[in-house]
Amino acid sequence: MDRRTVLIGGVAATTAAVLPSPKPKTTTTTTTTVFHSLFVWAHPDDDTLGGGAAIAAEKASGKKVFVIMVTDGEATGVRDLLNGSGTSSWAGYTHNPTAEDYAPLTQDDIKAARRREFETAMRTLQVDEFIYLSLPDGGVDTTSVQTAVENYAQTIVNQYGGQIDLKGHTYKTVAEDHPDHLAIGNALHNIAVDAPTWLRSSRYFILWELHGSSFIGLTVARVNAIGADAARVVMAGRAYEAWAPVQGMFAVGGHSVPEAFTALFSDPHGLYHS
Repeated sequence: MDRRTVLIGGVAATTAAVLPSPKPKTTTTTTTTVFHSLFVWAHPDDDTLGGGAAIAAEKASGKKVFVIMVTDGEATGVRDLLNGSGTSSWAGYTHNPTAEDYAPLTQDDIKAARRREFETAMRTLQVDEFIYLSLPDGGVDTTSVQTAVENYAQTIVNQYGGQIDLKGHTYKTVAEDHPDHLAIGNALHNIAVDAPTWLRSSRYFILWELHGSSFIGLTVARVNAIGADAARVVMAGRAYEAWAPVQGMFAVGGHSVPEAFTALFSDPHGLYHS
Protein backbone atom coordinates (compact mmCIF):
# COMPACT_ATOMS: atom_id res chain seq x y z
CA MET A 1 0.00 0.00 0.00
CA ASP A 2 1.26 3.44 -0.95
CA ARG A 3 1.36 6.05 1.82
CA ARG A 4 1.30 9.77 1.13
CA THR A 5 2.03 12.61 3.57
CA VAL A 6 -0.25 15.61 3.32
CA LEU A 7 -0.72 18.83 5.32
CA ILE A 8 -4.03 19.34 7.11
CA GLY A 9 -4.29 22.71 8.82
CA GLY A 10 -0.50 22.86 8.87
CA VAL A 11 -0.18 19.50 10.66
CA ALA A 12 1.43 16.56 8.94
CA ALA A 13 -0.85 13.55 8.57
CA THR A 14 -0.48 10.24 6.83
CA THR A 15 -3.25 8.80 4.71
CA ALA A 16 -3.46 5.51 2.95
CA ALA A 17 -3.99 5.69 -0.82
CA VAL A 18 -5.74 2.81 -2.47
CA LEU A 19 -4.07 2.13 -5.80
CA PRO A 20 -5.87 0.57 -8.75
CA SER A 21 -4.82 -2.89 -9.81
CA PRO A 22 -1.85 -2.65 -12.19
CA LYS A 23 -2.70 -3.07 -15.87
CA PRO A 24 -0.83 -5.67 -17.85
CA LYS A 25 2.05 -4.22 -19.85
CA THR A 26 1.61 -4.04 -23.57
CA THR A 27 4.41 -3.99 -26.09
CA THR A 28 4.12 -1.52 -28.98
CA THR A 29 6.11 -2.27 -32.12
CA THR A 30 6.86 0.70 -34.38
CA THR A 31 7.66 -0.07 -37.99
CA THR A 32 9.63 2.60 -39.82
CA THR A 33 9.52 2.55 -43.62
CA VAL A 34 12.86 3.32 -45.23
CA PHE A 35 12.89 5.57 -48.28
CA HIS A 36 15.60 5.75 -50.93
CA SER A 37 16.10 8.08 -53.88
CA LEU A 38 16.75 6.93 -57.43
CA PHE A 39 17.79 9.53 -60.01
CA VAL A 40 17.84 8.85 -63.76
CA TRP A 41 19.83 11.07 -66.13
CA ALA A 42 20.58 11.06 -69.85
CA HIS A 43 24.13 12.40 -70.08
CA PRO A 44 27.07 13.03 -67.77
CA ASP A 45 26.60 16.59 -66.41
CA ASP A 46 22.76 16.37 -66.41
CA ASP A 47 23.12 14.73 -63.01
CA THR A 48 24.75 17.78 -61.41
CA LEU A 49 23.07 20.53 -63.43
CA GLY A 50 19.62 19.01 -62.97
CA GLY A 51 19.88 17.14 -59.70
CA GLY A 52 23.00 18.16 -57.79
CA ALA A 53 21.10 20.20 -55.20
CA ALA A 54 18.46 17.49 -54.78
CA ILE A 55 21.06 14.75 -54.41
CA ALA A 56 22.88 16.79 -51.75
CA ALA A 57 19.60 17.40 -49.90
CA GLU A 58 18.63 13.72 -49.99
CA LYS A 59 22.02 12.64 -48.65
CA ALA A 60 21.81 15.28 -45.90
CA SER A 61 18.46 13.79 -44.86
CA GLY A 62 20.09 10.39 -44.39
CA LYS A 63 18.63 8.63 -47.43
CA LYS A 64 20.51 6.28 -49.70
CA VAL A 65 20.88 7.76 -53.17
CA PHE A 66 21.22 5.77 -56.39
CA VAL A 67 21.83 7.08 -59.90
CA ILE A 68 21.31 5.58 -63.35
CA MET A 69 23.35 7.16 -66.15
CA VAL A 70 21.53 6.24 -69.34
CA THR A 71 24.13 7.16 -71.99
CA ASP A 72 27.85 7.86 -71.96
CA GLY A 73 27.37 11.16 -73.79
CA GLU A 74 29.69 10.00 -76.54
CA ALA A 75 27.97 11.86 -79.39
CA THR A 76 28.78 15.33 -78.07
CA GLY A 77 30.07 17.89 -80.55
CA VAL A 78 32.76 18.82 -78.01
CA ARG A 79 34.99 16.16 -79.57
CA ASP A 80 35.40 18.37 -82.65
CA LEU A 81 36.39 21.31 -80.47
CA LEU A 82 38.91 19.24 -78.56
CA ASN A 83 40.35 17.97 -81.83
CA GLY A 84 40.97 21.53 -83.02
CA SER A 85 37.88 22.32 -85.06
CA GLY A 86 36.58 25.72 -84.00
CA THR A 87 37.23 27.95 -81.02
CA SER A 88 36.01 26.87 -77.62
CA SER A 89 34.07 29.56 -75.76
CA TRP A 90 34.95 27.82 -72.49
CA ALA A 91 38.71 27.61 -73.14
CA GLY A 92 38.84 30.83 -75.12
CA TYR A 93 41.10 29.45 -77.85
CA THR A 94 41.32 26.76 -80.53
CA HIS A 95 42.70 23.49 -79.20
CA ASN A 96 45.80 21.96 -80.74
CA PRO A 97 46.07 18.32 -79.60
CA THR A 98 49.70 17.97 -80.69
CA ALA A 99 50.83 21.12 -78.91
CA GLU A 100 48.76 20.25 -75.82
CA ASP A 101 50.23 16.75 -75.75
CA TYR A 102 47.26 14.50 -76.48
CA ALA A 103 46.24 12.45 -79.47
CA PRO A 104 43.10 13.40 -81.42
CA LEU A 105 40.18 12.00 -79.47
CA THR A 106 38.00 9.14 -80.62
CA GLN A 107 34.42 8.59 -79.54
CA ASP A 108 35.66 5.97 -77.07
CA ASP A 109 38.06 8.54 -75.63
CA ILE A 110 35.15 10.92 -75.10
CA LYS A 111 33.11 8.17 -73.47
CA ALA A 112 35.94 7.41 -71.03
CA ALA A 113 36.49 11.10 -70.27
CA ARG A 114 32.83 11.70 -69.58
CA ARG A 115 32.67 8.72 -67.25
CA ARG A 116 35.62 10.11 -65.29
CA GLU A 117 33.85 13.44 -64.88
CA PHE A 118 30.58 11.81 -63.89
CA GLU A 119 32.15 9.43 -61.38
CA THR A 120 34.10 12.24 -59.74
CA ALA A 121 30.91 14.28 -59.42
CA MET A 122 28.98 11.35 -57.95
CA ARG A 123 31.66 10.67 -55.35
CA THR A 124 31.73 14.35 -54.45
CA LEU A 125 27.96 14.24 -53.87
CA GLN A 126 28.40 11.01 -51.84
CA VAL A 127 26.06 8.95 -54.03
CA ASP A 128 25.76 5.42 -52.68
CA GLU A 129 25.74 3.65 -56.04
CA PHE A 130 25.55 4.47 -59.74
CA ILE A 131 25.16 2.30 -62.81
CA TYR A 132 25.42 2.77 -66.58
CA LEU A 133 22.94 1.68 -69.20
CA SER A 134 25.15 2.79 -72.14
CA LEU A 135 22.21 3.38 -74.44
CA PRO A 136 23.16 5.29 -77.61
CA ASP A 137 23.61 9.02 -77.10
CA GLY A 138 20.89 10.61 -79.20
CA GLY A 139 18.95 7.37 -79.50
CA VAL A 140 17.43 6.75 -76.06
CA ASP A 141 14.10 4.94 -76.15
CA THR A 142 11.46 5.09 -73.45
CA THR A 143 10.81 1.35 -73.23
CA SER A 144 14.45 0.42 -72.58
CA VAL A 145 14.76 3.06 -69.89
CA GLN A 146 11.50 2.06 -68.21
CA THR A 147 12.49 -1.61 -68.08
CA ALA A 148 15.95 -0.83 -66.71
CA VAL A 149 14.60 1.53 -64.04
CA GLU A 150 11.97 -0.96 -62.89
CA ASN A 151 14.55 -3.76 -62.63
CA TYR A 152 17.08 -1.64 -60.76
CA ALA A 153 14.48 -0.22 -58.40
CA GLN A 154 13.29 -3.71 -57.54
CA THR A 155 16.89 -4.76 -56.89
CA ILE A 156 17.34 -1.84 -54.49
CA VAL A 157 14.15 -2.66 -52.60
CA ASN A 158 15.02 -6.35 -52.46
CA GLN A 159 18.35 -5.49 -50.85
CA TYR A 160 17.41 -2.59 -48.58
CA GLY A 161 13.63 -2.79 -48.19
CA GLY A 162 11.41 0.26 -48.12
CA GLN A 163 10.23 2.37 -51.06
CA ILE A 164 11.78 4.63 -53.66
CA ASP A 165 11.38 8.29 -54.52
CA LEU A 166 12.00 8.39 -58.28
CA LYS A 167 13.54 11.49 -59.86
CA GLY A 168 14.92 12.51 -63.22
CA HIS A 169 14.22 14.47 -66.39
CA THR A 170 10.87 16.11 -67.07
CA TYR A 171 8.53 14.74 -69.71
CA LYS A 172 6.97 18.16 -70.30
CA THR A 173 7.90 19.66 -73.67
CA VAL A 174 7.24 23.14 -72.32
CA ALA A 175 10.34 22.69 -70.13
CA GLU A 176 12.53 20.39 -72.25
CA ASP A 177 13.37 19.80 -75.90
CA HIS A 178 16.14 17.18 -75.93
CA PRO A 179 14.76 13.85 -77.19
CA ASP A 180 16.91 11.77 -74.83
CA HIS A 181 15.74 13.78 -71.84
CA LEU A 182 12.11 13.51 -72.88
CA ALA A 183 12.40 9.76 -73.45
CA ILE A 184 13.60 9.35 -69.87
CA GLY A 185 10.94 11.69 -68.53
CA ASN A 186 8.26 9.66 -70.30
CA ALA A 187 9.67 6.43 -68.88
CA LEU A 188 9.52 7.84 -65.35
CA HIS A 189 6.00 9.15 -65.92
CA ASN A 190 4.87 5.75 -67.21
CA ILE A 191 6.17 4.16 -64.03
CA ALA A 192 4.34 6.75 -61.93
CA VAL A 193 1.10 5.94 -63.74
CA ASP A 194 1.64 2.20 -63.21
CA ALA A 195 2.27 2.88 -59.49
CA PRO A 196 4.34 -0.20 -58.54
CA THR A 197 4.47 -1.03 -54.84
CA TRP A 198 8.11 0.01 -54.56
CA LEU A 199 7.34 3.58 -55.69
CA ARG A 200 6.55 6.29 -53.14
CA SER A 201 6.79 9.46 -55.24
CA SER A 202 7.95 10.88 -58.57
CA ARG A 203 9.58 14.23 -59.31
CA TYR A 204 10.65 15.60 -62.67
CA PHE A 205 13.61 17.95 -62.85
CA ILE A 206 14.29 20.81 -65.24
CA LEU A 207 17.71 21.89 -66.46
CA TRP A 208 16.93 25.46 -65.44
CA GLU A 209 20.40 26.66 -66.38
CA LEU A 210 19.45 25.98 -70.02
CA HIS A 211 15.67 26.37 -70.07
CA GLY A 212 14.85 29.04 -67.49
CA SER A 213 12.56 28.84 -64.47
CA SER A 214 9.10 29.90 -65.66
CA PHE A 215 6.88 27.66 -67.76
CA ILE A 216 3.29 28.25 -68.83
CA GLY A 217 0.90 25.86 -67.10
CA LEU A 218 3.60 24.19 -65.03
CA THR A 219 3.94 24.58 -61.26
CA VAL A 220 7.62 24.43 -60.39
CA ALA A 221 9.21 23.97 -56.97
CA ARG A 222 12.75 24.78 -55.92
CA VAL A 223 15.34 22.73 -54.03
CA ASN A 224 17.99 24.93 -52.45
CA ALA A 225 21.52 23.87 -51.61
CA ILE A 226 23.02 25.87 -48.75
CA GLY A 227 26.19 25.75 -46.72
CA ALA A 228 28.23 22.59 -47.14
CA ASP A 229 25.62 21.13 -49.48
CA ALA A 230 26.00 24.08 -51.84
CA ALA A 231 29.77 23.70 -51.68
CA ARG A 232 29.44 20.02 -52.66
CA VAL A 233 27.22 20.85 -55.61
CA VAL A 234 29.70 23.44 -56.86
CA MET A 235 32.61 21.05 -56.39
CA ALA A 236 30.71 18.34 -58.27
CA GLY A 237 30.21 20.82 -61.08
CA ARG A 238 33.94 21.57 -61.09
CA ALA A 239 34.54 17.91 -61.95
CA TYR A 240 33.08 18.69 -65.36
CA GLU A 241 35.63 21.47 -65.82
CA ALA A 242 38.68 19.39 -64.94
CA TRP A 243 41.39 19.87 -67.59
CA ALA A 244 44.26 17.38 -67.37
CA PRO A 245 44.78 15.70 -70.78
CA VAL A 246 47.63 13.52 -69.51
CA GLN A 247 45.10 12.00 -67.07
CA GLY A 248 42.33 11.72 -69.65
CA MET A 249 40.41 14.70 -68.25
CA PHE A 250 39.16 17.04 -71.00
CA ALA A 251 36.51 19.21 -69.31
CA VAL A 252 33.86 17.87 -71.66
CA GLY A 253 31.02 19.26 -69.58
CA GLY A 254 32.63 22.68 -69.33
CA HIS A 255 33.23 22.82 -73.05
CA SER A 256 29.67 21.65 -73.77
CA VAL A 257 27.51 23.98 -71.67
CA PRO A 258 29.76 26.60 -70.04
CA GLU A 259 26.88 29.02 -69.40
CA ALA A 260 24.96 26.33 -67.52
CA PHE A 261 27.81 25.69 -65.11
CA THR A 262 28.34 29.41 -64.59
CA ALA A 263 24.68 29.69 -63.58
CA LEU A 264 24.90 26.67 -61.27
CA PHE A 265 27.99 27.99 -59.50
CA SER A 266 26.36 31.37 -58.85
CA ASP A 267 23.14 29.87 -57.43
CA PRO A 268 23.24 26.10 -56.77
CA HIS A 269 19.66 24.87 -56.70
CA GLY A 270 17.26 22.57 -58.50
CA LEU A 271 13.82 22.99 -60.08
CA TYR A 272 11.22 20.25 -60.37
CA HIS A 273 7.54 19.53 -60.83
CA SER A 274 5.45 16.60 -59.65
